[in-house]
Amino acid sequence: MRQRLGCPAACGVGALPPFHSRVSFKQVKFEKIASFHGAIFSLYASFIRCTFMEGSVFMFSKFEGNTFFNKINFWDKVDFEEATFGKDMGFEYSLDEDRFSRNRMVKNFDFSNSIFNGETSFWKAKFYGNSNFKNTKFLDICNFLGAKFIGNVNFHGAEFKYFAKFGAGSKIFGNTDFSEVVFHKGAYLHDLEFGMKLKLARAQFENLMLEWSSIRDHLEDNWQSNEEFIRLEEVFDKSIIPLYLSLIKNFNGLGLNEDADECYLMLREKKKKNIKDKKGQIIDFFDYALFGYGVKWQNPLYIGLIIMILFSLLFLIFDNHFRINNYEALTNATINSVASFISSPISDNNYIIIISYAERFLGYIIMSCFLITLAKKRLR
Repeated sequence: MRQRLGCPAACGVGALPPFHSRVSFKQVKFEKIASFHGAIFSLYASFIRCTFMEGSVFMFSKFEGNTFFNKINFWDKVDFEEATFGKDMGFEYSLDEDRFSRNRMVKNFDFSNSIFNGETSFWKAKFYGNSNFKNTKFLDICNFLGAKFIGNVNFHGAEFKYFAKFGAGSKIFGNTDFSEVVFHKGAYLHDLEFGMKLKLARAQFENLMLEWSSIRDHLEDNWQSNEEFIRLEEVFDKSIIPLYLSLIKNFNGLGLNEDADECYLMLREKKKKNIKDKKGQIIDFFDYALFGYGVKWQNPLYIGLIIMILFSLLFLIFDNHFRINNYEALTNATINSVASFISSPISDNNYIIIISYAERFLGYIIMSCFLITLAKKRLR
């Protein structure tokens, strides 16, 4: 049966002594403001299936053992500002994966399946173990600014109804799971450091304020499918493509067009690895060479330069009888090649005229590709 708690200590009247033994508030209902300000939980602490009817305060609290807040219903404001989950055992803050593995903490902090109805703050909170917010609902503004997560963080399936604040000095040293997360109003992830892998598959978001450089080397692909009968190509199409397209749309919506282009280029690089047939590989090659996948306007210029150099050699051979060491012949061949690429050659040699027609045709194609790509880049 659910208990109702209205004791002075729980309501913030009087000082709370340290809890040096296992503590369980399982299924307790806190009718008034519950204040655990500065409380110390040395061992196991359980708040499973508790209900906090009014505000709850855990500022500067220390949870040094395994802690369970799962399936909690917070009806009002929740404050975990500068709370500490776990104990600093001399762990060095490092983004090095091997060092993290050697120093990994075993403590777990579970907030899964909880509901935060009011404003929630984990400002500058420190998690020295793995923290679990799986399927948690934040129905008001939540604040994780300046928080430190030494272990892995799991927000799989979490829902943020209002703007979520991460970043501003926050660091996650382990793996981060934002798969299937729903950000209804967006999130501030600027200056949030990811130490290892970031999972974002099937997440729903817009106005996700972050830069591509902060997640480019951490984004994990093809991780979510445990169904062996699904082929790699199917997993690729079902997970990676929607994720990258959502990120591209997000970056463009924020005006971060360069980030959107870099994200798109990585998507095309990944798609290239899944092209098995020769025809598809050839088409992909020309897409990159002639258009730079629509974002690298320099590529057609490079191809045009290569074409002019090759045709200069042809003009040199047919017009000057292989006198490659002749400076004047080399100059004439170069001028002919440039003129042919742009308009028409300066020669009465029939062989040169025939070759120039071929170069002019290629020149029209290259210049068209350049103008199309440049227009796409500039007019957006």
